[in-house]
Amino acid sequence: MKKRSSSAAATRSGSFPAGMDLLRRDRAVCLLPLTALDGITADDACEVIAAGADMVCAISAVAAASDMENAVRAFQNLITFIPGNQKDTK
Repeated sequence: MKKRSSSAAATRSGSFPAGMDLLRRDRAVCLLPLTALDGITADDACEVIAAGADMVCAISAVAAASDMENAVRAFQNLITFIPGNQKDTK
């Protein structure tokens, strides 16, 4: 959840980048699943999950992509490489 450039589209109006420190703090006190959203890209999704998110929502990253299918595949490929993931890739 890096700071978004002014040209990036926000999924929700009035949202702001919370940052990794807030995500880590929330993970330490929250037992419920945490979802990171708004501004998540395939480049930072693993870092966001490592910081404590249980899942990411990447609407803008996919919807704004010139090739939406490849954008989705980029996220799908990350799932295989996230440490501790028990997903069966077969």
